[in-house]
Amino acid sequence: MIDLPMEDFRGRVLLSRERVRFADADPYGHLASGRYVDMIMSHRVEALDDLLGFSIMESAGSGVAFPARNIEIAYLRPAFVGDALELGSWTEEIGGSSFEVRAMVVGNSDRVVRALASIHFVTVDARTGKAVPVPPSLPSSATANSLPQQPLLASYLSTVTGLPERWSSKHAATRQS
Repeated sequence: MIDLPMEDFRGRVLLSRERVRFADADPYGHLASGRYVDMIMSHRVEALDDLLGFSIMESAGSGVAFPARNIEIAYLRPAFVGDALELGSWTEEIGGSSFEVRAMVVGNSDRVVRALASIHFVTVDARTGKAVPVPPSLPSSATANSLPQQPLLASYLSTVTGLPERWSSKHAATRQS
């Protein structure tokens, strides 16, 4: 077991892939709005475990929980039944007892952004629900820290198209470095 420094999560993109299933579609064959939320939240939990060895379920047993306080999604383009999608997420900001994660849903082959999300997580005592500080690190079952092998945000953003100016301009300075 190792500890993953919380600060190392900032600007490192965790990736996973999904396919739009028939059961996830609205009557028009589009990925249903609520399924984007499910897909994004599941992606984050599964990517943390699969790529980094951090289990959100085991973390709650250790006394700290990370509930989402708010999620905002911008739907930019539809995804259709059968589409292969890539989900990417990263830690944007870390505060005293909360942090913001950004996520995007991108067409796997055309690299066009379908949806963007900002998720505000809070850190709380799992038993009392009272706010606690963001831990300095997260426990991992991995033998080595694989965060440095995950794509940098600037590199990842350069592979996608259709990103709104307010998302791309915030990271323009990062992309130039």
